[in-house]
Formats: sequence, structure tokens, C-alpha cells
Amino acid sequence: MKERIKIIINDEQEVIKVPKGLRMLVRRCCNAVLATEGYSGSADIYITFTDNEKLSKRQDGIQEADGVVVMSENNYSNESESNLGKIYISLEFAESQSIARNNTFESEASLLAAYGVLMLLGYVDKSKYEKVIIRDKEENILKLLGLTYIRHI
Repeated sequence: MKERIKIIINDEQEVIKVPKGLRMLVRRCCNAVLATEGYSGSADIYITFTDNEKLSKRQDGIQEADGVVVMSENNYSNESESNLGKIYISLEFAESQSIARNNTFESEASLLAAYGVLMLLGYVDKSKYEKVIIRDKEENILKLLGLTYIRHI
């Protein structure tokens, strides 16, 4: 069976107008994470653009960070077709972070998408060390996509 990656993006929010090209950028970001992590199977990833209020109602996600809730559907497997899970990204949060950090909205939204895919692949960020590893991976993905990102500590 031919491997395929399918990234389905929905927009359930009405706060932020989705900029032209953002969906394609988020898809490229997800594919870049899967490629750099050596994922070689087929995968479906469902991404929903949401707002802060709707995101807060989804706090039962397996992994969560400010602006993102991740719900894993299956365990990560390189050997079979897999519905990896769902990623909810608050575009409202991405916009506020882009202003606060002086980054582009596209960079912040892509960073949240990269974080979500890493969580679906089994990464956790409970320790300071794990957080540093994840941040480095996110920033490397953004560089691969040609996006600049200013990290604020």
C-alpha cells in the first residue's frame, strides 16, 4: 500500500480571518515534522483552527499547551496506516503571541502546529529538558520552512 499523509484542516472560529496560504503552510509544517522525525507510514491528522474560548472547553486533551490541545487517536506506529489524532490550534492565541513576541502570525501558528504533531508522535514536555528538546525541534522546522522565529525566554 502506498504511504500517504493526509492533513485535514477545519476552521471553527470567527475571531481571526485565516490568512491566505496559512492552511498550506500548516500542512507543510506537519509534513516537515513527520519527515524530520522519520515517520514513514500513512497518516491522517485533523487540525481545527479555533479560538481561546472553544479551546478552553477541550482541556481533556492528552497533551496541552497554551494555544494548543492535542488528542491522540492511536499510538505512534511507523508500520501501519494511522489516524494520528486531532490538533486544536487557537488562532486567537497565535495572534496575541505574534504581537507579544514580535513574530509573524504565520510563524506562531506554524509553531503551534509543529508542537501538536510532536505531541502526536509521542513527545512529552513535562520536564525542563523535554521542553528544550521540543522547542529546538519546533524552531528547526520553522527554519526548514523559511520562517523566522524569535524565542523569548
